[in-house]
Amino acid sequence: MARVAFEGDVMYNAERAFSVAAQELDRISGLQLTHNRITGQQNSLYSAWKRTNPNVKLTIDDMVNIEIQAMKNAGIPEDVATGWVVKALEDLKIQRVTEIKNIPWSGSNY
Repeated sequence: MARVAFEGDVMYNAERAFSVAAQELDRISGLQLTHNRITGQQNSLYSAWKRTNPNVKLTIDDMVNIEIQAMKNAGIPEDVATGWVVKALEDLKIQRVTEIKNIPWSGSNY
C-alpha cells in the first residue's frame, strides 16, 4: 500500500508497516525493477481515479483495488498481490490507522 496515503495519521509508522523487499518483488514477477513498475502503475491508477472522482474521498475498497491492479500490471500474480494487500490491511489495523489521509500522487483525501 502506498505509504503516503497514511502519512499524517499519528498512529501510522511507515518503518513498521508491512512491505516486500525489492528483490522479492523481482523474484515473484520474474522481472527486474518491479518496484519501479508498481510505483508507475500506482501513479497512473491513482491519478486516473482522482480524475474520474474529483470530489470523492478515496475509500479503503478503492485503494485495495488500485493496489492489487498496480501489482498485477507490474507482473505480480493476482493471488500474491491480494495476499500482500490483505497483510498490509491487517498491519494497518494493528497500528490502529483509521483513515486514508492522502490520495497518492493526487493530494489530500478530503
